[in-house]
Amino acid sequence: MKTTRFIFKLLFLIGVLYSCQRNDVKKYYYNTGELWIVEKVVDKEKGIYYSQIYNKKGNLESEGYSNKDGLWDGDWKEYFSDGKLRWRGRVDNGHKIIEDSVWNNLEAQRAILEIDGHPKVLKIGQKYKIRTYVEGVDTDAYIVTYSNYKEIEYNKEDPERYPFYIIPKKVGNMDILYLFEDSNGYIKANDPHLSFHLRVEE
Repeated sequence: MKTTRFIFKLLFLIGVLYSCQRNDVKKYYYNTGELWIVEKVVDKEKGIYYSQIYNKKGNLESEGYSNKDGLWDGDWKEYFSDGKLRWRGRVDNGHKIIEDSVWNNLEAQRAILEIDGHPKVLKIGQKYKIRTYVEGVDTDAYIVTYSNYKEIEYNKEDPERYPFYIIPKKVGNMDILYLFEDSNGYIKANDPHLSFHLRVEE
């Protein structure tokens, strides 16, 4: 079993306002007034809650179970800003988990490289925004590179919807790779990876 490095905590952030409509539902707000978290009681004795987290624009960012300490704990989903699934998996007391069955058979997992506009053929010199998805694997557990292992560019214009972009520079096949961490948390070019083949024309 593998965990990613980040710990997620829902509560006790500075500047958050709190209100309660019913005994089994709590709502938390950004300090600017927008709805942030809706928390529903699932099992009061065990301290299990179901939480939905929204960004300031009102879009659902993530949802799943949390424990009495406010840590993600159970099944969770994360979304891009347009509602498309970004990650789905399990969290153990704040740590995202990659199941052994997934980690030991990466090539069999459902993996997507989505290009904005869904072009069948790419054109030289044009900028294409892209996003990635691997079933059961958080995006923090792999990096996205060209075939020469150079990381692709980060999209600062619209990162919540399409985190990356590419600009083809020559005609022919263009390969995009997903490189995964090993058991020690390192990413090596010769370790298991997924690849996507794109066609580029003038």
